[in-house]
Amino acid sequence: MPEIIAEAAEPLPPLDDPAFGDYFDRFAAARVVLLGECSHGTSEFYRARAAITRRLIEEHGFTIVAVEADWPDAAAIDRNVRWRRSARGGRAVQRFPTWMWRNIEVEDFTRWLRRRNAPLEPEQRTGFYGLDLYNLSASIRAVSTISIASILKRRQWPASAYGC
Repeated sequence: MPEIIAEAAEPLPPLDDPAFGDYFDRFAAARVVLLGECSHGTSEFYRARAAITRRLIEEHGFTIVAVEADWPDAAAIDRNVRWRRSARGGRAVQRFPTWMWRNIEVEDFTRWLRRRNAPLEPEQRTGFYGLDLYNLSASIRAVSTISIASILKRRQWPASAYGC
């Protein structure tokens, strides 16, 4: 297996080299690009992932960043980066350790995303979404709040949202 990996591996320029992003243009036509979590805890990995994501957003029009994070916490970040009014106070992803989402690299990326989104129309802004339910009770509350708002808006129960 190591020989196969060594044969397929491509050397990359340093992260601060503008050519770094060029290596990922081959994924421009993809609908979904999965960057993975092979190196939780390294600053280099988070900076590389941010550089790749920025490239895909800026040069290729990607509009969704989906992360392995709790849905309600990521929704707070999404509201911030897309200039939406916050429905709750407090700092998002407080429960996560610094090696996962609560670190300077992710904070730098979300600040960049907020600045990039600022001049865009709301429907053109890139969103930031969590895919996990680490805090199940907070996720249930968030879904319930959305469901109640939906009921009031549509005057009907969105039962299909709970179907399996």
